[in-house]
Amino acid sequence: TQGDQEISHIPDIEVSYENETHLYDIVLDKKEATGRWKLLSQYARKNNGNLYLVVPEKIKDAIKKSISENDINAGILFFQL
Repeated sequence: TQGDQEISHIPDIEVSYENETHLYDIVLDKKEATGRWKLLSQYARKNNGNLYLVVPEKIKDAIKKSISENDINAGILFFQL
């Protein structure tokens, strides 16, 4: 919570199968959301799953660097625009 407001982070896609929950977050620009990604990653790991960031190929390296520098456990799936 922040002050009297509750902050929630909802992934773009949540996939649950048996006892696993995998989260997918679509990232379209270099604007970092490391706090969000860290929380989503922790939630996924707690539920026997993983977080995957889905990013355009042109920003893949910047996002990969960001998650590495911030010790975020996430996979990267990329696509071409």
